[in-house]
Amino acid sequence: MDNMTKESEADLKSDTFGDSLVVTVWAIASIYGIVTNLMVLLAITRHRAIRHSASYWIMASLAVCDIVMLFVCLLHVIPATLWHQRFMEIANFRNIIGMFIYNVFWYSGVVQLAAMAINRFVSIIYPMTYKRVFSKQNTVLVLAFCYLLGLGVSIPALLPCCYTIYHHYLYVTMYVTEDTMYFLVDVLVNSLSLLTMSICYGAILIKVRRSHQTTRQYMAATPRRIQPMATSYLCVKVDLLCLH
Repeated sequence: MDNMTKESEADLKSDTFGDSLVVTVWAIASIYGIVTNLMVLLAITRHRAIRHSASYWIMASLAVCDIVMLFVCLLHVIPATLWHQRFMEIANFRNIIGMFIYNVFWYSGVVQLAAMAINRFVSIIYPMTYKRVFSKQNTVLVLAFCYLLGLGVSIPALLPCCYTIYHHYLYVTMYVTEDTMYFLVDVLVNSLSLLTMSICYGAILIKVRRSHQTTRQYMAATPRRIQPMATSYLCVKVDLLCLH
């Protein structure tokens, strides 16, 4: 009996240490993320040229999404990890609402990352059409679509069949119903966004590489073109000196 009690106490101390370690790391990372994203927003709002540039609006919106998710982590996930049942039951509706808010901004941010990739793609590959495609009005519509899509994708998580919760003993987000098909929506949104980013940034890298190779070839050919011109110039100068 004494051995079982000692083992239970040892397990409890081990769990407490693990919780404290996870909470410490997450708290530091969350605070750092909030501060850096606030600095990004401050830099964008204080600089007039940047503030009126539509491309930076996507960056500012991404910073807002990150800040909201990090605050959910600080106010919901970390306390639940530290205090467990004393803070919140796993199946509590507050847990469902917390994860719903997190998911809204998560999916909105993921789609905005894809929008940012398309923005960079158009800017570098088709610079002549960039201002028309990503005008201020169009950028606002794109951001509104991203938030509406994030909200629409997250709403099913409020239904019993798709409840998404944070399991504060396992440190993971999970579905209450194990055989739910809602995970396909998560896979679809994340996969399409990742595919879009891969294609856009891959095309940008190819474009930059080709431009770099063209520049190197031009620079390598430039000295051979300049040398005959320089020789002719020196000959003319010598002839003029001889005349004098």
